[in-house]
Amino acid sequence: MSALEEETSTRCAHIFCKNCIRAALSAQAKCPTCRKVTRNSLIRVFLPATS
Repeated sequence: MSALEEETSTRCAHIFCKNCIRAALSAQAKCPTCRKVTRNSLIRVFLPATS
């Protein structure tokens, strides 16, 4: 699994790459993981760096 770029969370707390979740939501306004309606409710998160 590759590292996430610009980690972004949905309101239902699933974390994706910013560009990946935007692309998924433009196709369908639901979280790709749980299918809850998400729309533009994205939250930028900052995860600790791993070594």
